[in-house]
Amino acid sequence: MARCRMMFDAVIYFEELFTSELLSHDVESTRNTAKASTVIAFVAMLYLPITTVATIFSMHVFDFENDWRDVHFWI
Repeated sequence: MARCRMMFDAVIYFEELFTSELLSHDVESTRNTAKASTVIAFVAMLYLPITTVATIFSMHVFDFENDWRDVHFWI
């Protein structure tokens, strides 16, 4: 009975060891994913406002012609 109990305790110990190794690997993977997400968010934070402004000004909503200025008058 004692030998069976020792084997059972050994199995439980190795199972907990294996689980902790898996969790350690999972934590490292999550950390790498978080770093990559932070980089992507930072790049998006830099480029999205510039892209939005460029898109708005490229629309035909704004007419940037200078009707008040006669180019031929200055020649």
